[in-house]
Parts: sequence; C-alpha cells; structure tokens
Amino acid sequence: MTLTKNWKIAITVSAILMLGIAGFSFVNYRKKRIRNVSKLYLGVEETGNNQGFNNAVFEKMMREVGWTSNAQWCSFFAKMVVANALPNLRDDIDKWFSGNSQATYNNVANGKSEKFEIVKNGLPKKGDIIIWQTKGNASTGHVGIVTKTYVGQPNKFLAVEGNTNYDPEFNGDGQLVDVVPHDTKVGEQDSLYKSKILRGFIRLK
Repeated sequence: MTLTKNWKIAITVSAILMLGIAGFSFVNYRKKRIRNVSKLYLGVEETGNNQGFNNAVFEKMMREVGWTSNAQWCSFFAKMVVANALPNLRDDIDKWFSGNSQATYNNVANGKSEKFEIVKNGLPKKGDIIIWQTKGNASTGHVGIVTKTYVGQPNKFLAVEGNTNYDPEFNGDGQLVDVVPHDTKVGEQDSLYKSKILRGFIRLK
C-alpha cells in the first residue's frame, strides 16, 4: 500500500515538528544545567583578597579555567559553571570565554562563538549569562547567571554571582558566591550595583 501525497506531507510535517520540539527541549535542558550547576557553589568564599577559596575542589576547577590568585573572579566563575554544565561545548567556551567580562561579551557579540549569542533587546531568561559594564571604564564590569525571573515583572530577576559582596555600593570587589536580586533593563544603571550598567545577556543558542 502506498501513501497518498497528503499523508506523506502530514508525516513529514509531524516529523519536523517533533524534531523542533526535541531541539527546544534539549536547549532548555542545557540552560537548566547551567542554573543548577551555578547553585552548587553558593556560599563559597574567597580567602584573603582574591588569593584563593575556602573550598579546595572549587579552587581547583577555577584554576582549570584560567583563574590565578589575585585575579577578580566573577567572569571566571561564570566560565567554570558553563564549562562544567556543558562539557560538550568546552572547546567553544575555552576559546571565547575569559576572565574579562567585556572581552567575553565582545567575543560573542562579534559572532566568534558558534554556541552562544548576545541578547540586547528583550528580557532575561533563566540560564542567561549577564554582563555588566563599569561606568567610566569600558574594559571592566561584572558577570552573573540568571536563575529566576518573575511573571509580570519583566526586568526583575535573581542571579548567582561570584566575587560579589551584595553591597549597594558595589565597585567590583567581593567575597563570595551569592544569589543577588536585580530589577534593571539593558542599557540602564543596575538597581543594586550603582557603578554598573547592564550591557546585555549571553544566551545559549
């Protein structure tokens, strides 16, 4: 028995839709992995002034992605989280994610990454990597990972961040991995970090 043309079309469309749903679900699963891994390290503290950490396993993983003693570590934390959450994307992450928030943002914005993209228009999504830029110093900033958004409050979100001290006068220094609340639009001064502008989000494609 042969299928009619209409049935063949229907089966083809169904197959395409199923593949699309599977792909969407897989991307969502990977974003969830990023969020979940980021939360594993809540409460880890630095020792000294960016000298090391009170968790030897955490410190080892940070050094594996390029962090060295005395270096600011928020961007290295985000890189470490994504690298451990998505080990199959490690080559892309190692090439284009660095310990400098602005260099990482620029690499992705310039289309160098095959797996991530920059979002400047729109709202934060769970699993996004947030990039802030320091007022008056375009080479520095801060990084976090969106772990929660709020229905009906489009610019409000929670982020897991390394090298933060949860201080309204935040100037780039910090002590630990913590959950930090924000209510800020892209391009505007952050609601908590008054010295920072929310530059945009790095999102898994």
